[in-house]
Amino acid sequence: MMSEMNIRKELAVLERMTPGELREKYRELFGDESRSGNRQWLYRRCAWRLQALAQGGPCLATSSCRPALGLRPCSRERII
Repeated sequence: MMSEMNIRKELAVLERMTPGELREKYRELFGDESRSGNRQWLYRRCAWRLQALAQGGPCLATSSCRPALGLRPCSRERII
């Protein structure tokens, strides 16, 4: 689990990222491509995910969590 200081450092790094870098970070955190290139939206989603992971938030690998969070199924999951 991340400490509060580490989370603050990660958030400071996110604040300095370009939209392209944030899209890469989004892919790393969510395991999916972002359809948005909006810097503020990407920052907020990445910041939320970092904080959720630090607090033991939901695992996005489980398909039951993804729709509840408004996320598309992973590309490796079949849609019936």
